[in-house]
Amino acid sequence: MPCRLVTAQPTSPEAERFWLADPRPDGAPAPRGPLVPLVEDCLLEVGRGRGVWLAPQPLETVMPPGNLRWIPVTDAERFDLAVVWSDRAPQPLITRLVAEVRALTGHDQRLHAA
Repeated sequence: MPCRLVTAQPTSPEAERFWLADPRPDGAPAPRGPLVPLVEDCLLEVGRGRGVWLAPQPLETVMPPGNLRWIPVTDAERFDLAVVWSDRAPQPLITRLVAEVRALTGHDQRLHAA
């Protein structure tokens, strides 16, 4: 059962169905895992055997495996990533965040301000 993060900006039903592969190829509904408020809670639920989670790959480098198994998903479709911030965010922090995202993704296009 996929672990699902509860966020301040809820995911649309269409996006949730996409990420859960719902319905499954055989037409069966996808099982729903626990709803959790934090990334750490997803990892705890997975460690307790209560779900699975498609976690961002960089987490593997900062979270000790413990009783978790990290398996790269290499055949999934690529998807767009947006980095969004408010005008109150500290500019040096945003510059660093964007640089880290570019380094991780290999994407070096210029920043587009909205």
